[in-house]
Formats: sequence, structure tokens, C-alpha cells
Amino acid sequence: MKTPSSHAGAFWSGAREVVGWLVPVTTLALVPKYPACVAGYLALATGIGISLPTATYVRALLIGLCVACLIFLAARRLRGMCRAGFGQPESHAGNGDILE
Repeated sequence: MKTPSSHAGAFWSGAREVVGWLVPVTTLALVPKYPACVAGYLALATGIGISLPTATYVRALLIGLCVACLIFLAARRLRGMCRAGFGQPESHAGNGDILE
């Protein structure tokens, strides 16, 4: 029997997983296409000015980190599904069913 605290734990676990997927996907969708925009946004947000070549590297690094995070999350999800027996054929032997 599940207690209210176990329901709350399951909720926070699910919420953490959703946020784990949402942050890199949203970041990847909002990464500017042009390095000049990266430099401009960084200057507006922090007051730090960077050169365009540096902004190109920052943009590439941000995209790489988001993709790596998504690969990690997908691998963790697949590992959990494999441990739970996802894709395993069910054994019907010995339960009295007649297979035709």
C-alpha cells in the first residue's frame, strides 16, 4: 500500500525527469543561429563583451552540451526500460492456455 509520502516522492521524481528533458530541449530551441546574437545576448545579460570567434565557440559548446545531455537522458531512460523487462517476451507456458 502506498502512503501519501510515497505519492509525493513519485510526483517529484516524475517532475524532476520532465524538467531534465525540458531544460536541454528548450535551450537547444532558443540558441541563436548567429554568433553575433550570442555575443549580444551575453553582453545584455552580463555586461561582458566577447568577440565573434569566441561567441562561435560558446554557441558550439552550448549546442554540444545540450546534445550530450539529451543523449545521456535517453540512455538512462533506455537502461531503465531494459531493466524493467521492456521488450521481453512473456512466457505463457504452464498457465493452462491452449495456443493454436
